[in-house]
Amino acid sequence: MFSILYNPIVQQQVSFTSNIMARDFWGNMITVDGLWSNKSWRPLATSLYTLTFKFLDYNNCNLMLHSINILVNAMNSSLALVVTCKLVQRLGGPRGSSTTIATLTVLLFSTHPVKTEAVANVTHGCEIYSFFFAMLSLNSYLNDGLLSTIAFTFLAFLTKESGLMVLAIIFYLELLQPKLKHNRAFTFASAFSIAIMARFKLTNGTSFEFDDQFNVLVGLKKGSHDWLVGVASCHYEVFKLLITPAWADLCVDRRPSEEYSLSLYAFVLGLLILPSRSSRCISVATIIVIFTYLPSSQLFFPVGFFVAERTLYMPVYGASLLVACTVQYGYDKTLLYAAKTNFSKGATKLLKLAVLAMIMMVVFAHSRITVTRNLDWKNHESLWDSTLKINPNSLQGLRGRGFNLFKMYRLDQALKDYERIVELRPQDILYSGAMIGRIRLMKMIFENDNSRFNYRRAEDALIAGGGEGLKLGLGVGFVGKSNPLQHQAMNDLGYLLWFDSRADGRGGDKKQRERARKIFKFFLSNDTTFEEVFPNLDSATLGVYQNNANCANVLSDDYIGGGGEQFKLAIANFKLQQQHSNMTKQTLKILQFNLCVYHVYNNDLASAKICLDTELLDSGPTYLSEDNNVSSKTIQELIDAKKLHGADATVEPHCLFTFV
Repeated sequence: MFSILYNPIVQQQVSFTSNIMARDFWGNMITVDGLWSNKSWRPLATSLYTLTFKFLDYNNCNLMLHSINILVNAMNSSLALVVTCKLVQRLGGPRGSSTTIATLTVLLFSTHPVKTEAVANVTHGCEIYSFFFAMLSLNSYLNDGLLSTIAFTFLAFLTKESGLMVLAIIFYLELLQPKLKHNRAFTFASAFSIAIMARFKLTNGTSFEFDDQFNVLVGLKKGSHDWLVGVASCHYEVFKLLITPAWADLCVDRRPSEEYSLSLYAFVLGLLILPSRSSRCISVATIIVIFTYLPSSQLFFPVGFFVAERTLYMPVYGASLLVACTVQYGYDKTLLYAAKTNFSKGATKLLKLAVLAMIMMVVFAHSRITVTRNLDWKNHESLWDSTLKINPNSLQGLRGRGFNLFKMYRLDQALKDYERIVELRPQDILYSGAMIGRIRLMKMIFENDNSRFNYRRAEDALIAGGGEGLKLGLGVGFVGKSNPLQHQAMNDLGYLLWFDSRADGRGGDKKQRERARKIFKFFLSNDTTFEEVFPNLDSATLGVYQNNANCANVLSDDYIGGGGEQFKLAIANFKLQQQHSNMTKQTLKILQFNLCVYHVYNNDLASAKICLDTELLDSGPTYLSEDNNVSSKTIQELIDAKKLHGADATVEPHCLFTFV
């Protein structure tokens, strides 16, 4: 749910009206220099997520979006049945065959296991919604509705970029008509061209960079031998996934192999030029597969994956139609041959039973794999375990499993996965270093480990991850304010330095504290709006970073007061992120606690009493940090001490650092 939880539009951290056209599907600014974006502009899908999240909390939102995915997927099957019937009739297929072909197409489409990722993964529900509008567009075209056809196509396009390809399919269908209506064909071609030009203008073209860790073809020179072999391998993998999924390993992270076949292209070309009128639907089905897969085919512009099952939702329909038309075509030809050679009626019935049995076997195999694949998508642990079972060196799988283990505080196992990533791809230290450093830091804190060796290892990893890159120039390859992992590395390095300055037997306390404060100061230099300074950092995370920066100031030897507004800013930024998980409530509790203690420290006991009466603080203690519990009792004791000894009494500020 990355495009939901970390999208500032969905989280209502920024104005919806002024940002929906300017940000991509993941919430990144599309055309701002220095900020990375993959140009995936899908405003309709983002609007749906925003609307859902506006009225529901995280858990209910997750359930609602899963329910919507399942419902729309079922509706797509119903639409596919109606559209396929009309399409086969329009193409002049064998008499009475339209219902048979449509039924077989929907059976194959509904049970196809490749669709599982798009349906099970809430983030990629846009594939399902785009197909829904594409089917409505085709239905309108087959009913001769010109304007509604274009309208539904644009809705598909605004949901997912590949939805626009339905206009290309319709244009091809228009060319097949016995009497070509030039005005309609010109209208469809013009609408397609206008949409392409408008998107290029909005997204400033397609000049963007992907990391070759997700798609090795990105690192190859286009047109080179290795690139051509890689593309051929990609297309061969897609063919296996679409036509023979029972013999293809389903995996989130697929890699190129030496397995490819140039005869595949000759086979596809043969399907396109079949001369018989009765086989025209085979050619159209082939066109549907080609056109809907074209945007992610690696041929025209880079994409962030080698083969992604989620992008094959629309091509699956074309492949299902292709198989259904081919089976019907072969069956009709066999019956025609049987009639000429005087086959017995018993032999004809046996042929029908054989074809029916074959179809049922395929549908059963699809269904069984789909059930298994859904179990893979049950949770993060099962998903990444299944990925690494098929591709043990998958960087995406190692990163996903490592982060999941980290969230479950299985730190030793998580550390092994991240270190394995750096072993496989040394340049990934820029990204993995932040997590390696954080895990080592947490192990030191949880295990009360003050060894210099472990401290140095954690510090080196965090610096490699860009921890001091922006302000102090010590990071390796710092890419700017848009990288959340490097923000994390900066915060964690500041935490580590502060932890080091308090450890017994260490020298240089002031030096380490000053170094930490310089790092933390970056998060307090927020003199403009949140979205301008931290465009790719969610406000809850920024609130935590600001809290830690405030704590560093308050606990410093040279602290002379002030900063209450900064604590309020940290809490306000944190509250913008409306996630109602236990982690969020506990962290907000720490921030609220710090503000209360700050008021006591600055003799504002009335404001401290208001903090004390908040519901969050009354809910009991949470984390241990700096040897203090977060509880209302602690604050009450501080207030009592101030009242007993007077406003000039010295009270140690119990300011608590925390993680995201």
